[in-house]
Amino acid sequence: EVPSHGAQKVPMRLGDELALVVRSGVADQVEIPAFGQIEDLTPDDPARFDLLPDRTGTFEVRLLEAGRVIGRIRVRR
Repeated sequence: EVPSHGAQKVPMRLGDELALVVRSGVADQVEIPAFGQIEDLTPDDPARFDLLPDRTGTFEVRLLEAGRVIGRIRVRR
């Protein structure tokens, strides 16, 4: 679920696959800019991402129309 405040943290290790599902009660687009990923989001159809990050770091997950960060993917060795 999209948090009402703050940003959720998603920890993972380099080489792990991430299956991320984002649900919300309103339509928007979800973006993970560091990986060039954008998916539509509606109340009936969540945004789905399957990623295999190729670098370490902390990467934002954003709602485009709402203009806010809803999560951070933290990739470590």
